Amino acid sequence: MSDAAPARSDDGAAARTAPAPTLQVTITPVLSYALAYNHIAVVHRVDITNPGPAIGAATLRIQVEDAAGPRVREQYLKYAAQVFSAARPPDGPEPATAFINLLLAQQARIVEQLQEELTRKTAELEQQFQDKKDLKWYLDKAEGRAKREEARRRRVAAQDALDLLVSWVRDLWVVASGASDVLWNSDHRDALVEAVVATPEHYARLLGVAARTRKDLNLNIDQKLALQAMFARFEEVSTSA
Repeated sequence: MSDAAPARSDDGAAARTAPAPTLQVTITPVLSYALAYNHIAVVHRVDITNPGPAIGAATLRIQVEDAAGPRVREQYLKYAAQVFSAARPPDGPEPATAFINLLLAQQARIVEQLQEELTRKTAELEQQFQDKKDLKWYLDKAEGRAKREEARRRRVAAQDALDLLVSWVRDLWVVASGASDVLWNSDHRDALVEAVVATPEHYARLLGVAARTRKDLNLNIDQKLALQAMFARFEEVSTSA
């Protein structure tokens, strides 16, 4: 027994000093509604390199989420569920208004982040260029890029928010069609089953309204107005059902 103790100590030291395994993951850079709709995998390949000793019973867990994180997804889905539910919250804004306000807050953070980046870039250019004419040219270029990037990120945020709402309506349509085994929001299965109150044709009409709105978001229009118009058309579809 006394001879075995040092051996265990050496093994533990060797395990602590062994090179750690490395991961190389090949992924799709953007998770969009189109990718989900066509069942295109986000994670294409995972290469694991283990230069050390074998690791028994190891588990690799992969969670896919957007840059905003799962909390924002849950907030959007919460308001989407309320929009298509007969029940309304006892206090606070209407679900459609809360949905849009959540997007506006997200877009405000985008603007703030880009402004900070532009401020840093401006300071770098002011140190780099002494000639005022050259400095103005580069500053104008930097401001132009920042404006274009702001417009792009705001548009992507609006499209992503709409895609989450579409995913909820699509799942309502799926459940109403009797195919609840192919849900996209499978972690909300029970809520979706309870929320279905109409025919598949009704939810298909809602999906058509959302599809037209997504095309509008690709254009240079006011995104808030586009979403407000969409929610108004949702009401029209519901009252005419």
